[in-house]
Amino acid sequence: MKRYDYLVRIWIFGISFLSALINLVALSKYAYSLSHYTGNFIDLVIDFLRDHRFETIATLAGISLCFVIGSALATGINRQEDFSVNHRYGELQISIGILILLVYFLIPERWVYLLLLGTSLGSQNGLIRTYKGFSFKTTHVTGTLTDLGSYIGYRIRGDKSAGWKIAFDAGLLFAFGAGSAVGYLLYREAGDRSFFWCGIAYLLWGVFYLFLRSRMRSEKDQNPT
Repeated sequence: MKRYDYLVRIWIFGISFLSALINLVALSKYAYSLSHYTGNFIDLVIDFLRDHRFETIATLAGISLCFVIGSALATGINRQEDFSVNHRYGELQISIGILILLVYFLIPERWVYLLLLGTSLGSQNGLIRTYKGFSFKTTHVTGTLTDLGSYIGYRIRGDKSAGWKIAFDAGLLFAFGAGSAVGYLLYREAGDRSFFWCGIAYLLWGVFYLFLRSRMRSEKDQNPT
């Protein structure tokens, strides 16, 4: 099983990449962040107190609620926090991809897309929350930066076990940055077709996990100890 650890980590980094990708595409299209809700809540309060733009308030509240619903659904499907080869990560990612493609082809209305994408990122944030007991988030970087600084401090103090956690957080940050760059370039070149490619990316990454899970289960059966 240990020889697949690097592939599991690549898959996790891919989740962070996809989160940033779809967030940048949505931000470019609709000017709403779907993964960073601190700014959204500030905008919601400002719009309510200063401008009374109830459409904006309803949109931000709806996206936030869908993010919570998505996280709840993912947690309900995968009840254990730590990564497990038996969890249905791939099926959930494939479902997200199919829904994005269906909306792209059948329901072009803006508010439907925003709610779906908010739900998708919420489910992705709740999809996997710990790996080997190490807690992390895949849809935003504030907590990752905090953890990275903390583990660098632990390593300076002589904690050798912090080394792989530093590398893990650095990988998440790199993947998120790469996803943001690709999302920006993709929307600049493809416009609304970017959502189609986001759906395809989710499908492919879900299939990759199913392949990885099959290989890991096969090796586990061959080496039960």
